[in-house]
Amino acid sequence: MLLGLLFVALTLVMFRPGWSALRTTLPANLGDPALIVWIYRWEGHALVHGGAHFYNANIFWPRPHTLAYAENMISTSPAYNALYDATGSWAASLNITVLALVVMCLAATYALAKWLTRRVDAAVLAAIAFTFSGFVLGHWGATQLYALGFFPLAFLLLFRTLHERRPVMAVLAGLAIAALVLGSLYYGAIFSWCAAVVVAGYLVAHRFRPGPGVLRSLAITGVVAGVLIAPNAVPYWRVHNDLHFERSYAPAWGLKAVDFVSPAPGSYLYPGLARAADHRTEAFEHRFFAGFSVMLLAAIGLGALVRARLRRTAAEARSEPDPRRLFLWLTVLGGFAALIPASGPTILGHAGPFRLFHDYWPGFSGLRVTARLAVPALLSFAVLAAFGFDTLTRHTAQRTRLVAAVGVGALMLLEFAAPLHHAPLATDPATLAVYRALAHRPAGAAVEIPMADPRVDGKQWALVEAPRMVYSTIDFHPRVNGYSGYIPPGYYESINAFNAFPAPAALQRASQLNVRYVVLHVGQHASDGTLGPRRAADMLAALPPSSSARRYGDSWLVDLTPSRSGG
Repeated sequence: MLLGLLFVALTLVMFRPGWSALRTTLPANLGDPALIVWIYRWEGHALVHGGAHFYNANIFWPRPHTLAYAENMISTSPAYNALYDATGSWAASLNITVLALVVMCLAATYALAKWLTRRVDAAVLAAIAFTFSGFVLGHWGATQLYALGFFPLAFLLLFRTLHERRPVMAVLAGLAIAALVLGSLYYGAIFSWCAAVVVAGYLVAHRFRPGPGVLRSLAITGVVAGVLIAPNAVPYWRVHNDLHFERSYAPAWGLKAVDFVSPAPGSYLYPGLARAADHRTEAFEHRFFAGFSVMLLAAIGLGALVRARLRRTAAEARSEPDPRRLFLWLTVLGGFAALIPASGPTILGHAGPFRLFHDYWPGFSGLRVTARLAVPALLSFAVLAAFGFDTLTRHTAQRTRLVAAVGVGALMLLEFAAPLHHAPLATDPATLAVYRALAHRPAGAAVEIPMADPRVDGKQWALVEAPRMVYSTIDFHPRVNGYSGYIPPGYYESINAFNAFPAPAALQRASQLNVRYVVLHVGQHASDGTLGPRRAADMLAALPPSSSARRYGDSWLVDLTPSRSGG
C-alpha cells in the first residue's frame, strides 16, 4: 500500500498533471497522441459493434485492415475505454491512461529488481531509473512506448518460469509477453530477440542440462502467447503482403552512444546537454539519457558481478549456478543484446546487424526507428544500478541505507526532470456539431475537405487529419481521410480530386469510392485544415442539383444522395 502511494506520488511529481490540462489537452501535440486516441476509441467501438471487422477501421476508405497501418495497443485499450466510459473525455482518458502506465512501470520494475536483489530500497531506485529515464520523458506523447512496463513484468515472469517451472507461472509469462507484444510492436519484436538470448544463456549456464520441466514450461508460455498474438498478427501480415508495405532502412534513427547522455528537452539539471541533443538529426528519437548516477551505480554493479564471477572456485564452477546471480547476468545479457539491432542498419558507414533482423527475424521488417529497440538496455542499467547500490550499502546500518536511498533517488529524479508540453484538443460545440449531425445520418462514407497533403507537409497532415479521426469516433462513418504509419495506394489521387470539389473529377471520385457525405470545414482564412469563406461559398454554389447541404457549427455537411433518406 505504501509503495503504491509512493509510486503514485513519484508519478505526479515528475508529470505534474494540472486539472485543466488533464481534461482538455493531449500530451505533446495533436498528431500521434490524437491518432492513439482514435485507435483506442475505434477498438472499443469495434469490440462492441462487430469484432469480426476489428481491423477494418473507419479511415482510408475503402481500404481493409487500416487499423494495421499503425500500432494497435490492444493490451492497454481496455483501460482507456473503461476510463472513457466513466469520463466521456478523450483527453482525460488518455492522460490518465498514460499516468497509469507510468505507475505500472514503477511497480513492475520494482518487482523485478526486488526479486533479483531482495532489497526494497534498491528495487525502488531501479524503478525510478527505468521509469523516468530520458527515453520516457523525451518520448512524451508516444503513448504506445509507455507500455515499457511490460518489459520488467515479462522478464520477471520468464525468469520465474525458468526457475520454478510451474505451469501457472508459465501461463502468466505467456500472458505478460502477449501484453507486451500487443502493447507495442517495437517492444514485441525486440523482446522476442531478448527472450531467445535469455533462454539460450540459461541453457548454457546449465550446460544444456537444465533438468525436468523447463521445456514443458517454455512450451506452455509459447502456446499462451502465440494464441493471443497470432490472430492479431494476421492483419499486419496481410497488409505487408497485399500492399507490399515494408519500412525502408533509416540510418538516422539508429542508436548512437551519445544518445545515453541526451536528456529530455528542456532538462532542468542539464540544459546544455539537452540543447546539444536538440540540434541532432531526428532528436526526438535519440533521448536515451540513463542518468549519470544510474550509470555510475550500474558500473559498480557490473564490476561486482564480474568480480564475483572471477572469484568462483573450481568446485563452485561445477555446481549449480546461484539463481539470483544467474538471472542478474541474464538481465544484463538480454538487455545488452537489444543494442545489436538497435544500432541500426548502418554503423560508421558499414552495413549493420539490423539488416539481418530486418530480413530474417519476424516482426522487424516493419520497423524503422531502431533506436527504440534499446529500451531493454535501459532496464539492464536500472537493475545493475540497484545491484550496485546493494553492493555499496550491504554492510551499512539500515538507517544509513535509507538515507542513502532517499538521496540517490532524489538525485535521479532531478537528473531526469524536464518540462512537459500539452496541446489543447478543441471540443467546443461549433467544432463537434457536424460530427454529431453525421451520427444521426444513414450509413455512408464521408470525406472531409480540405484534405491535408502529406507530400506538402507531413507534420500538418498529422495535425489536421488526426484530430478529425478523433472526432469521427462520434459518428464512426467511414472516412476517405486518414493519418497513420502508412499511406495506401490511391490516397494521393483522392487528395487531388477532392480538394478540387465539386469539380467533375471530385464527383467521379466520390462515385468510384461510394462516398455519400462531404464535410466542408470553413475558417476565417484558408489553411491546411479549413477553407476560406469565399472558397466554401463557391463550392456550395457549384454543388450538383441532386445534393443537399446544411451548416452545422463551423462546417457544412453535404449529402450527395439525399434521396436515400428523403432529403
